[in-house]
Amino acid sequence: MGQTLISVQDVLDHGNLDNDSLRPRITSLLASVFAAAEEYCGRKFSSDTFTEYYDATGQNNILVENPPMTGLTSLTDDAQYSARSIDTSANVLWIDQYKRKGEVRLYKTEGGFSGGLAGVKVIYQGGWTATTMPADLKAAIMDEVLYRLDGRQVGVANQAADGASVNYNERNGFAAQVCDVLDGYRPWWREFG
Repeated sequence: MGQTLISVQDVLDHGNLDNDSLRPRITSLLASVFAAAEEYCGRKFSSDTFTEYYDATGQNNILVENPPMTGLTSLTDDAQYSARSIDTSANVLWIDQYKRKGEVRLYKTEGGFSGGLAGVKVIYQGGWTATTMPADLKAAIMDEVLYRLDGRQVGVANQAADGASVNYNERNGFAAQVCDVLDGYRPWWREFG
């Protein structure tokens, strides 16, 4: 988990737990839940520098894998052959709307990418820090850790009156409510292409 987005203390506080003996187990669960959430979403959450290649012949935009973008280091068209560098300060629309969704959009004067297969290379900074991570995503990951820790109330479908048996709603390996939140952080465009 590159940069620490959620601490063990965050999980303890979220679960109203005051038991230091749980720290090693929470540390382990936090790492495994975080990795599983990133794998399910098909992206990294932690802020980092990413290098990605895209097929983008004729398009004037691409969507990066790990939004939001916090910086754009370089953009190369026809990366496999002529490697034409695009001036990102002059020829890329750099506005909040595009940064949030991870869209690299060229100005109209730039036209479109000529790239071809893996022809567009983009190097950018993306993801979140502990202070910029969306609250719903952070809460969902902590809920899943608590759910796996001791079967707390996240994902309870029904419970016997005496508490002896509990059934949980699960989907894709997560409590259903957690999976609902994670679905909002999956790159939707992958479903169509």
